[in-house]
This record gives sequence, structure tokens and C-alpha cells, in this order.
Amino acid sequence: MTAPFPAPPGAPLGAPVVDAVPLDASVDGPRPGDGRRAWRDRLTRARWPLAVAATLVVGSLVFLLVTPSTSSTPYAPDNPKPDGAMAVAEVLRSEGVRVSHVRTTTDLERRARPGATVLVLDDHLMTTEARDVLLASGADLVLADPQSTLVTSASGGAIARHPQSAPPTVLTAGCTDPDAATAESILAGGRGFTGDASSTLCFPTGSTTDAGEPLFAVASTTTAAGARVTALASRDLVTNAAILDEGNAALALRVLGRTGSLVWYQPIEVLAEEEGDGGVSLLDLLPGPAEQMLWLAGGVMVVAIVWRGRRLGPVVAEPLPVVVRAGEATRGRARLYRRGRAHGHAAAALRAATADRLARRTGLPRSASGPQVVDAVCRATGRRAAEIGELLYGPPPADDAALVRLTQMLDQLESEVDRT
Repeated sequence: MTAPFPAPPGAPLGAPVVDAVPLDASVDGPRPGDGRRAWRDRLTRARWPLAVAATLVVGSLVFLLVTPSTSSTPYAPDNPKPDGAMAVAEVLRSEGVRVSHVRTTTDLERRARPGATVLVLDDHLMTTEARDVLLASGADLVLADPQSTLVTSASGGAIARHPQSAPPTVLTAGCTDPDAATAESILAGGRGFTGDASSTLCFPTGSTTDAGEPLFAVASTTTAAGARVTALASRDLVTNAAILDEGNAALALRVLGRTGSLVWYQPIEVLAEEEGDGGVSLLDLLPGPAEQMLWLAGGVMVVAIVWRGRRLGPVVAEPLPVVVRAGEATRGRARLYRRGRAHGHAAAALRAATADRLARRTGLPRSASGPQVVDAVCRATGRRAAEIGELLYGPPPADDAALVRLTQMLDQLESEVDRT
């Protein structure tokens, strides 16, 4: 990069300025192989950082591949904990049932259709839109521990739920329904159901309504559109902790595996009046491995910051490995000017320095103009103004010989001012 040399003190505004020689000009030209050698040096220095980065990437991929996609959401089909339902979901998959875990209204609308079974959990979190989508889907519904309004709407009024609750106990089928008859008995509790003549009621809980009607833990009916609706008094029937109790597994597998497609619906869209903001957290929308990937990426970032981060400590004064004398620097700069044939730039530097020294010696300030410097030097030396102006502010020399003559004349002028 070139930069114009500063104009001498007092130079006219229109005075020409000659570009300097590039300060980064090399003494010797590039040699063959320098570029390849530089790249090899960079790769050698970056060998360990690249190895560490590759190890982290490979380790991350292996971690993601071998780590199963699980969650800790209660009653979720990918939760292996006691409150999860991974066991029954995996058995259904092994039997050829496609299990889809759905949490949003959009996904529910896309997957719930005639010929599929929708298991509804946590229906108290459903929005009105999701409830409408569910009821209009035409799919078979399995409502686990449902709200009374949902079970009544889904069954067309054939099934009703009551507030009377029974503790978990062993219940016998007590009906001819094939699913209940296969299970024979279950361990369940919760609020029971009643139904009209079109419904099938199984597993009496031993509790009754205020009117004396018996309550049942399982109720089912077929709607006018041909969809089957099954209501379960307790969600615990499908959990890993209770699936092996009594005939819970037989009942759950038959009810949920009736069709070849099971939509496992756990809504996360909370009504505004229930949660205030009505929003869904970002973590709830992420897939199973995403949280693990975020933690892993955060750990890699911390390691990279500790490893490559700038460490600012106290300023330490170190001795210079080489001391360059001022005269050597001056001669080196002169050689650069000569090699670049920058006669004008060198002359401008000499004239500017001479004019500055002459102004100080004649008592002029640094802001003095060119004519003021010429007038003061004329009075000190007795020379003509045109001669002094030509010497200090004239055109640049054309060659080395002219530059040498100019240098000698400037030195002579300074010596004359010093004598006076």
C-alpha cells in the first residue's frame, strides 16, 4: 500500500505530492515453493487442533447414534421410566402397529383420520381447536382419564363420567366385551363411567353415583359415524410400572392395537386462561435427541473457549532480540527510495525537514507559511527569494545526481543560516 508523503511546512495548497514507495516492498522476490512451504507450516501448527476437533465431531456422532431417543415426559411412549409408557409402545411396534407421538394440533390434524386409533392423554391441556379436530377426525378414540365434557362429546352422549372416585384395586371384567374378557381382570382406580343401552360397561369399581347407578372403569361405544370410543378410568393402565399388573397389558394392547396406526396424543398447548400466556416452550417442541445435542454443543463450545480463548495478563517488558540503530533505519529507508526510484518522495522528505529546521532557527512558528519561511531565510542569508523558494519548494529532481545536488544545496543553506 502506498501513502503520500506529508507536504513541507508552508507549501502552497496546489503543490504536487509524490507517492511513496510501498513500505512492504520486499528486498528479494518470492522464491519458488514459498507458498507450499507456508501451507505445510500452517497445517503442521494446526495438527493438534484439527485432531481435537475431529475427535469431538466423531465422539458426538457416536454419542448420538448409540444414545436411544428417550424422554422423561410422563405417559410418553419414549419414556422408559416407571411413569412412562415405552413398554406398551414397543410391544405394539413389534406387532406391526405404527405408533406416532403427537403433541400439537397441526400434527394431530395430519395424522388422525378414519382407520387410525387416537390415544388421548392430558386432555385438560387441549385447546378448543384441538378438541374440534379430534372429534371431526373419524378415528377410533381411546380416552385415558378424560374430562367429563370430552367423553360425553366424543361418545355422542352415550357415556358419562362422574366425580365419585375409587382407589386402585383389582377389578374383574363383568362383561362380554372381547377386550375385557381377554384381560379378565385389571388393577385400576379413579372416577368411573355410566352409559346408556348403546354402550358397553366393564370392570365395575364398586362405587355408585348419587342416584345409585354402578360405576365402571372401562366404557365403550360406537358412534353414528362408525368410530369406536373407549374410555379408561385411569392413565396408569399403560404405564411401565403398572402394565404387568393383572390383565392391564392384555387390555391396553387390544384397545390400542385395534388398528394398524396409533396416534399417541399428548397436547402441550395450554389454554390461556389456565397458564396465563398460553405459550409452548421451545424445549417442548424439540425432538428427543435435540436436548442432548444442545448440551454436547455447549460443552464443545466451553472447551473451545478455554483452549483457544485469549488470555489477557499483565503487560510484560521484554528485551528486544535485535537493536536497530537509527542510522541503519535511515539508510534502509533510503535504499528503498532508491530501489523504487522515488526521487520526488525523497526530495520532499529532505525539503520538509530542512524547512522545519530553518523555521525554528529563524524564530518562526510551525504554522508559518512557505513565503514566510522564504522571507526569513532571505534575511538571514542575503540570498534572493526566488533562489530560496526554488530550493525549498521547487520541482522534484529527475535522477540520483539531481537528488544528491539538492541534498548538498540544502545542507549548504542550513549552514549559512547557522552562521548568522
